[in-house]
Amino acid sequence: MPKLAANLSTMFNETPFLERFERAARAGFSAVEFQFPYAFDPDAIGAELKRNRLEIALFNLPPGDIEAGERGLASIPEARERFRESLEPALRHALATGCRRLHCMAGVLSGPAAMAEREAAFVANLREAAALFRPYGIRLLIEPLNPLDTPNYFLSSVEQAAAIVETVGSPGVGIQYDFYHQS
Repeated sequence: MPKLAANLSTMFNETPFLERFERAARAGFSAVEFQFPYAFDPDAIGAELKRNRLEIALFNLPPGDIEAGERGLASIPEARERFRESLEPALRHALATGCRRLHCMAGVLSGPAAMAEREAAFVANLREAAALFRPYGIRLLIEPLNPLDTPNYFLSSVEQAAAIVETVGSPGVGIQYDFYHQS
C-alpha cells in the first residue's frame, strides 16, 4: 500500500506554513514533506510534527539563490564552498525534525564548466555530504527533474542518476524517483 505525504510547500497554501501541519493531519495524512524549511525555526517545525503526530518524508538541501535561477549547488564546481556551507543548516533542520532523507539538488547548467567537471563536483559533494550525514542516519537523495519545469537542470534522467549513485558508491546516497518528472 503506498504511503502518501502532503507537500506543505504546495498544499494548504491559504494557511501560514506552521499551521499547515495541523491541516495535513486533519486531512488524514500521516507524513509531510516540504521544499525549503530554512526560513522557519527547526525546533518549531519539529514541535508541529510531534504535536500533529506526523512523520517527515523529506526536504531539500538549500538550493542557492532561487531568485537568480539557481536550483541547487552540488554540480556547480565554482559553488563548492557554498555547498559545504549549506550542509550545516540542513543537518540542523534534519535533526530537529527527525528527517532521515534529504534531497540534494544538482543545479542548473550555467557558467563555463564542462559536463565532466560538473559530474566530478556532484560526485565529490555527494560523497562529502553523505559522510557528514551518515552518523545521524540521514540519507541523501538525488532526483532527475524534467526539462520542461527545470530547463538545463544537470540531472535529467534516471539513467544518469543511477550512474552517479554507482560512482558515488555510498549506501547513504540514492535516487528520489518522481513519476511527474519522468518524460
